[in-house]
Amino acid sequence: MIEITLFILHIVSATLYSDDSLYRASITFGHDAQLSATSFCLYDHEDNLLYTKSGLNANAFYVSTKGSVFAVSDKYLYMYAVDGKEICLEELNCPNNFGFSPDGFLFFSSDKDGITAYSNQGTVIYALRPGRLFASTERGELIAIVAVDTVFIYEHGVEKLRTVLTTPYARDIVFSDDNMSIIIKEPTGTETIHVPSRKIEEQ
Repeated sequence: MIEITLFILHIVSATLYSDDSLYRASITFGHDAQLSATSFCLYDHEDNLLYTKSGLNANAFYVSTKGSVFAVSDKYLYMYAVDGKEICLEELNCPNNFGFSPDGFLFFSSDKDGITAYSNQGTVIYALRPGRLFASTERGELIAIVAVDTVFIYEHGVEKLRTVLTTPYARDIVFSDDNMSIIIKEPTGTETIHVPSRKIEEQ
């Protein structure tokens, strides 16, 4: 959840929460053209201040359920551990899209060079091909990527299927509730693609 407050002098204050609301970030952005963060504070669920950062070179933040924070600038992706330690994860080439898997345990970074899935500790879990759109199942076991007019499906980071779409103008991609299909939203309707039989998960 995001709460945004506007002040005179073009200073913007935002509050971000992890998906489980156990962590809260308070961010103040400056008045420069890129709205870079001038201050960042992270709190736990008891409202204890965990750390404060100032003068960050980032303009978008994502708070994980483990308290780690992913921060995006025009050129770099950073991660801040729960103790505030900064790690530069990668240099970005025309950043595209970012976000967590539904269960919050994977963070996806997408740019012109590819889509990378990180753990909440900043470890690379998967390094996949680039694509304009992507979606994952609850824990990221399956990942679907749309690149131009082709959809690619990966299982545990290994390509499982690729198929050409009826149009290169896909607008959105989601997995069905049972994760057995992916649904492609297109200008004239939807296209459904069946996911091949999945590997049996270890109990």
